Amino acid sequence: MSIGLGASSKNGTASDPGKDGGMAGADVLVKDFGAKGDGKKDDSRAIQKAIDHVRENGGRVYLPSGNYLLKEPLVLPQGVQLVGSGSSNRYEFNRGSNLVQGSPDMKHVIRITGKDVLISGIGIKGDQRSATDGILIDSADYVTISHSLVAHMGRHGIVSNTGVVHRILSNVIYQCQGNALEGTFWDSIISGNDVGYGKLGILVKGGPTRIIGNKFWLQNEHAIWLAGQKSIVLGNDIQYAGGIGIYMNAKDNIVDANMIHCPGQNDAMPDYFRTAIYVNSSQNTITSNRLVNENNAEPSYKTKTAAYGIYVVEGGHTRINIANNDKSEANLKPIFVAESADNVVISGNFE
Repeated sequence: MSIGLGASSKNGTASDPGKDGGMAGADVLVKDFGAKGDGKKDDSRAIQKAIDHVRENGGRVYLPSGNYLLKEPLVLPQGVQLVGSGSSNRYEFNRGSNLVQGSPDMKHVIRITGKDVLISGIGIKGDQRSATDGILIDSADYVTISHSLVAHMGRHGIVSNTGVVHRILSNVIYQCQGNALEGTFWDSIISGNDVGYGKLGILVKGGPTRIIGNKFWLQNEHAIWLAGQKSIVLGNDIQYAGGIGIYMNAKDNIVDANMIHCPGQNDAMPDYFRTAIYVNSSQNTITSNRLVNENNAEPSYKTKTAAYGIYVVEGGHTRINIANNDKSEANLKPIFVAESADNVVISGNFE
């Protein structure tokens, strides 16, 4: 069972490392360094020894199936590949290769400090009572995180402080108390991920970032928050956000061909936050997006919750292109543009 681009959040797994995983290409096995994977013994130092063994020239560290209890964070330097057999997409299932948080004092489970690091086919299972992040990308470039699970973290799922050209592909990230993804993703691609629950699905503090073909579902606040410039948000499936589907808070972004289902599930949100796309910036393009505001398929979630389709807020924003969107199902108004906005082109929309 494997997940690829557009994998299901409810029935799929994060268990296909593809060409990046598997025993055949492993340089070292963590069990050769004393790791047990029984969920009882602290395996932190044994796994770190395996990582340190390959750090000089780079290499692959393989985790066979098991639950590896960690009471100290793992540090991945330049060129290290941490590869497992995959993980279930659910915290409670003990399948595949899982790193299990064993101390509430950990700031993160994995810290990446060097470039050209790969994590693939690994489960990271946190403790929601702590203030712990799953993965911290700390001043590192060219990081790839693929086909992995990050779940039940007490803070954020994946955090990028700095660095360029990251690839975050086909992961399952859910039930993090903070944001599933947060930080600076310069020249990076975030694609095919299944992102559920938490505060925000993704907060982009710096771009350009390509956010393509992901599924975001049941965030308590907003699904996608763009606070960085020059990003492309394309073909995402956004379901039942508590507030906004896509929050545009920086200029020179493109939002195209996204499906946004029944945003505004959180009754505490004001009407202007119960919207598919919220615009608080200039020089943006919003095209061919679809608001679905009726929910007949999943009665556990509310229907007809979106007050607005697209909402351009006060602030004198200018040079905004809004074209060929279908926002006709909004409760109050399909497209709202504040009087202070200037040079807003609206064409070909279904209202």
